[in-house]
Amino acid sequence: MKELEQRGFTWMKCLICCVECCLGCLERFLKYASKIAYIQVGLHGYSFCGAVRSAFSLMMRNVLRLSALTAISGIFIFLGKLVIMLATTLAGALLINRWPGGPSTISLPSSISNASAWLASDQYSSLSSTSDLNPLPILLIALLSYGVACFFMGVYDAVIDTIFQCFVEDDERTGGKYMREEYAAEEAGSDNLEKITSDAATREKNENATL
Repeated sequence: MKELEQRGFTWMKCLICCVECCLGCLERFLKYASKIAYIQVGLHGYSFCGAVRSAFSLMMRNVLRLSALTAISGIFIFLGKLVIMLATTLAGALLINRWPGGPSTISLPSSISNASAWLASDQYSSLSSTSDLNPLPILLIALLSYGVACFFMGVYDAVIDTIFQCFVEDDERTGGKYMREEYAAEEAGSDNLEKITSDAATREKNENATL
């Protein structure tokens, strides 16, 4: 295919682009399917293929809720990554500018009461001048902090998806019974979790028997 493309066959180049696009879509689909399927595995103990079918069926029945959640959570997760990256990069830039002699010259204030005097010192006042900053370490700090922020916020993303599936499962099976505050207050301190899991297992056996 590469040889045909080099010979000037433009249609082969278009074909390669289409194949790469399809493979990229398939990869994204498999990543998303794996994420939501493993939540179903944790909830019900399904096999992977059964979990994929159950998860997509659940998502399609609640597609409007899913769309709203995806839009809102995407914004907050992006803002979280941005805040973490900017705060870390700013702190790194301040430290580099505050101690041009290297880490050996670092001397933090001994107590909180001395922090204001430390910040107001003549050496710290040089922070307003950024013309001497080397952009390479600042860029490195920004890249590393963004990578860490992606991993950190990825945990929140997984938690959001898990809570959402639990929410819609409860809403469909019990009409939101286990989400209501009055029910939680009534069942506080009892063996509520054991009862819920027992009822869910019984329902699963009945559904499998009917199938």
